[in-house]
Amino acid sequence: MKSRRTLLIQTAAITHPGMSGKRNEDRFRIHHFVTPDHRQVTLAVVADGIGGHRAGEIAANLTTTEIVRSIEELGLTQPTQALRQAMYSANQVVLSGAQSNPQWAGMGSTCACALIVGERLYTASAGDSRIYLIRGSRIIQLSRDHTWVQEAIELGTLSAAAAQRHPNAHVIRRYIGAPHGVQPDTRLFLRGNESDQQAEANQGLRLKPGDCIIVCSDGLTDLVTDREILAQIRKRPLDLALQELVHLANCRGGYDNITIVAVQIAKSVGSRVRGTVISLLSGLALFGLLGGWLGFYFWERDVVSGRPSPTLTELAPLPAFYRTPPVASPGELGPAAPSPTEPWLVAPSPSATFPLWPTATFTPWPTHTPEP
Repeated sequence: MKSRRTLLIQTAAITHPGMSGKRNEDRFRIHHFVTPDHRQVTLAVVADGIGGHRAGEIAANLTTTEIVRSIEELGLTQPTQALRQAMYSANQVVLSGAQSNPQWAGMGSTCACALIVGERLYTASAGDSRIYLIRGSRIIQLSRDHTWVQEAIELGTLSAAAAQRHPNAHVIRRYIGAPHGVQPDTRLFLRGNESDQQAEANQGLRLKPGDCIIVCSDGLTDLVTDREILAQIRKRPLDLALQELVHLANCRGGYDNITIVAVQIAKSVGSRVRGTVISLLSGLALFGLLGGWLGFYFWERDVVSGRPSPTLTELAPLPAFYRTPPVASPGELGPAAPSPTEPWLVAPSPSATFPLWPTATFTPWPTHTPEP
């Protein structure tokens, strides 16, 4: 039976209400479990409540809770379909809650899900919470915003630069709790210019060691660029990187709630051991090649050319601790005081321990008094 590779996964998360003074309507969940067929599963969900005066935080909480419950109960033989089903179920739960309580009427939530089954990634989203993949020196937005301006950009009626300042920039077109049902987006964009069918076919992306999945609310992406997210994730530990990103968004106004979840694929223990062994073997091979070259050089010099073998002092200057200080001149009580420019004149302590010198013919250092 073929063994399954176990990924080492590191996760970090942070949420902040922002600087506007409103309550935090963002919610997130990170859930790990193992399927009956022994597959490792990690689920990261971020939800951003819609309608602050209509219990947006309730909708976000119901969304994350129901999606986690649904995913764990489903068999995950078809992970993409399982994500769709979980979002359908969450939509019904939020809609039923809004209909049962007048104070919750009209509530809803965006949702972004990253599901890792074994070593493969599956995504689904509704709204403008985003999913990114950081791989090496690249950051890729895997999801698409479901906003009025994004639809206008895709239709070619609005430029990306104009969209940032457009009054409809935050008009949501898909969300959890919609009266006429939610349409989960399971397109996974890797190049950005794929067709919808090609993006759907990207589901099940095989993750590599070092990959990092970012799931976040628009409170981050409205104020922090993709390149800034990449820079922080690459140069800091996950938890510190997320703190710095939140700080950056708040310094630029922080007018919305900010939530970030990061899931990073670490290198497996086996790959780290293999890397260490390969490095050691490479070093030994290089050392052997260098030794062989030196041996050939001196063999050619001594045997072929007929020149005498060099002494140790000809091969390399002696280290400072092997040099014997000059003998004292007649009438002096001991060695001359060392010159500030000649620290090697200080005699080593009798108890000092020195590294072993290679076995070779040793030519003693001269013991006569140097001439001026």
